[in-house]
Amino acid sequence: MALAAGGAQTGGSAPPARRGRGQGALASQGLKGSGNEALDALEAIRRGEAAEALDRFRREAAAREGRGDLPGAAKADLAILILARRLGRYQEAIGAGRRALELLSRGTPSDESRRWELSIYGPFGTAYAEAGDWAEARRYFEEGLQLAAAVPSAVRRLRFTGAFSQHLAPSLRRSGAGPPLRRRGGPRPLGVSRAAAGPRSS
Repeated sequence: MALAAGGAQTGGSAPPARRGRGQGALASQGLKGSGNEALDALEAIRRGEAAEALDRFRREAAAREGRGDLPGAAKADLAILILARRLGRYQEAIGAGRRALELLSRGTPSDESRRWELSIYGPFGTAYAEAGDWAEARRYFEEGLQLAAAVPSAVRRLRFTGAFSQHLAPSLRRSGAGPPLRRRGGPRPLGVSRAAAGPRSS
């Protein structure tokens, strides 16, 4: 599995598309509105519309947070993380990832919120790696690996742990915590993959 959304394959599945208030709002702004923000971001990248989608998700994240929809705002921030990282705007991507995790932490924990949280760690760590901050990349890959160990589904747990483990080793070496790299370059980005674009109910 590639670590996920925005640069990494995260072995999570996306929840089934559901049409709701958030989807209608996105559709009214010209976004496809599948009901899964991470998949919508990946589709915008596929269509070559990443910059336009980034602007729309910025507005949507602010609107959702303004009306108290913290989980919805976090999902929009995940889309911003994916899109900004794809566009090379690493500091914006990092800020969106940090904000998404903080918003989720303010809500009531649930299986769904934990799956969304896990789906953030791959692209978040990748954004740090691509910005050259290997210590922070290592931190989020390690935390993602710890979270993955608690995933109830054995199949998804193996996918997540395999992906995080694969990308943790280069981060350990780059941050000085492991043997030197044998070749130039960092890990393959944990990035744009539908496998990691948000949770899917099993």
